[in-house]
Amino acid sequence: MSKHFILITTLLLVASGSSFSQFFQWAKKYESPHGITVNDFAVDKSGNCYLAGKSQPLNNTTAFFIVKLNSSGKEQWVREYLPSGSNTAAAQSVAVDELGNCYVTGVKGGGGNIVFDSIHSTNDKAYVLKFSSSGNVLRIDSVANSFTDFHAITADSSGNLYITNGSMTVKYNVNGSPVWSNQGRGGSDIAIDKDKRVYLLKSGSLVKLSNKGVFAWSRTHGGNQVAADAAGNTFVASDDSIFKYNTSGTLIWSNKGLHGNSIAIDDLGKIYLALGNNLRKIDGNGTTLLWSLTTQNAFCKFIGTNNVNCFTGGEYDPLNETVITPFHFTRVGVLSPDQDTKAFVTKVNQVSPIPFQAGIYTPPIPGDRLCNGVYFQVPYVVNLNAASAFGPGNKFRAQLINPASGDTIDIGPADSAFIPGNSMATAAANVRVVSTNPVVVGDVNSPQNVDNNLLLEPLKATLTPAGNVQLCYGSSVTLHAAAAAFPVHYYWFANGNQLSTGPYDTLKSISTAGSYQYKVYSNDYICQLTSAVASVSVVPNPNATVTASGPLSFCNGDSVTFTVPFANGNSYQWKKNNGNIAGAVSNSYTAKTAGTYKVKVTGPSGCTSFSANQIVTVNCREGNGITDAIQVYPQPFATSFTIVSAMQGMKTIRIYDLSGKIVLSLEEPGDENMLVDMSDFSSGLYFLEVMTHAGISKVKIAKE
Repeated sequence: MSKHFILITTLLLVASGSSFSQFFQWAKKYESPHGITVNDFAVDKSGNCYLAGKSQPLNNTTAFFIVKLNSSGKEQWVREYLPSGSNTAAAQSVAVDELGNCYVTGVKGGGGNIVFDSIHSTNDKAYVLKFSSSGNVLRIDSVANSFTDFHAITADSSGNLYITNGSMTVKYNVNGSPVWSNQGRGGSDIAIDKDKRVYLLKSGSLVKLSNKGVFAWSRTHGGNQVAADAAGNTFVASDDSIFKYNTSGTLIWSNKGLHGNSIAIDDLGKIYLALGNNLRKIDGNGTTLLWSLTTQNAFCKFIGTNNVNCFTGGEYDPLNETVITPFHFTRVGVLSPDQDTKAFVTKVNQVSPIPFQAGIYTPPIPGDRLCNGVYFQVPYVVNLNAASAFGPGNKFRAQLINPASGDTIDIGPADSAFIPGNSMATAAANVRVVSTNPVVVGDVNSPQNVDNNLLLEPLKATLTPAGNVQLCYGSSVTLHAAAAAFPVHYYWFANGNQLSTGPYDTLKSISTAGSYQYKVYSNDYICQLTSAVASVSVVPNPNATVTASGPLSFCNGDSVTFTVPFANGNSYQWKKNNGNIAGAVSNSYTAKTAGTYKVKVTGPSGCTSFSANQIVTVNCREGNGITDAIQVYPQPFATSFTIVSAMQGMKTIRIYDLSGKIVLSLEEPGDENMLVDMSDFSSGLYFLEVMTHAGISKVKIAKE
């Protein structure tokens, strides 16, 4: 399997209230096609880092690995060993001596041998490997008779080894032979001081052994990890506190405001703590926070120091963006269940001036698609340390990269990039963002799928109205979507709500007001664009309701006035028998002759309305109460009046109010005399119209 460290080229500074400066100088990730578990981490005096654990190359198997990096973050060597068959192997813990030799405890599950460098092999369940500074296996020490598992290992300045598990602790000399053992005292972690006294953590307690392996004392403060300083003081990091004991086991101080999963002490007595995503440096009194750094999605399991700088190793989730600011680990795509974690190592520089360092990375592009021919925004994240700033006129530009050829083209500002339709002879591409002052080349887009290539697919979303979008009531407009040269899907929306029509419609006949737009999707619905909004308004047609001043039938010499409501901005044109009446352009008109009248009203927006036809007839003789044809009495009247006709055969009697509305109509009322009851009507003037065989007579009548 192929795996290697990748140097991340960005940086983070977190300022503290002290005079110290500190920043992540580099960060590297240990890449494997499968899951990684980091079991231990060590740092030597030169700042070389050693990461030990297991990888999972195949289901139900694990492989032993140990990796060495120098203080600049460059990989020195990697050693990985896989047992035969479906057996398992793992590196449990790691230690280094003053000469740069590396010691790794290993365990094996199942049968078969593990072969190291084609020369050394073992079938023991537990063993210790000694590597030279160049990574060659020097020897294998079998400890199967003493151990079936390991919890921790450390080495003293002479190259002696101290190994512990849950039930015992053993010291081995430089040749791998046992020097002493304590069968009743073991622990989950181990440390030694300059006088080679041993300190163990076990089951909620701290235990000290002499340099001969003899029990000295025990304290009830357990924790996650133990460390000893040059003076023989012991420090314990737990989930809720930090404790410091002197060589006699006296508690010097404890701080419940500090805690950690890993602890390291430098020669000046300064304390380094790792807790999840946080790294801290504390003074030797446990009271002053000297600095603090935070990572994103990078779990710092272990911490170490070479008395100059600080180093940490741990794990991260490759499914999420990981930032050791501004270093960025590009996320990977879909993983199988055995690919849940990856490993990393990073260096905190606390002695050098902070340089300009910046990181730019592009998060996942939604849908892993790019649409040619349209402007779009390339998402990007910029991480700067506190001492860094881009220069005047700096711009962030987007670049399109052909992953096969490496060809790169500039596609414009990152917030308004444009990919021409003929930009690349490829259906796959990557996107990245670069700065111009200074030039910083960002990471390519993080993938949403296993393959981080983006597909290029040209789409258009141009909405074109086929007419005026300001409609008169009753009219409509057609909206056109841009035609596509390949299969696409269209969805139309009104006021943000999807319309009921199907995805293949490209036209809409619109007759109601609203905000209209459409979305176009690629055939597989991954790429989409949204058109601009077409705002359609509907203007009410002007009021063309005619009111007549009296009856539409009258005698020669009489008239009726037609009126429509007046409104500012309206224009009027009266018509007779469908022809315009010259000069009749106000909101009223008086008709004196028979004919069919109507009016055309035009509003300020150009919308028009026509009134209903008004049919005027002129064919009667009129009297003022007494005529040759009829007599009306009394006049005025209180409740009723009598009509006396000089002509036999009254055919119709109609009474109108002053607005011309018929308020009473009698058919075939009688031949000569007729009593008309109007007791239920209001007082006022009315028009009486009597139709006989001789014609129509009309008089005004008054009710008291």
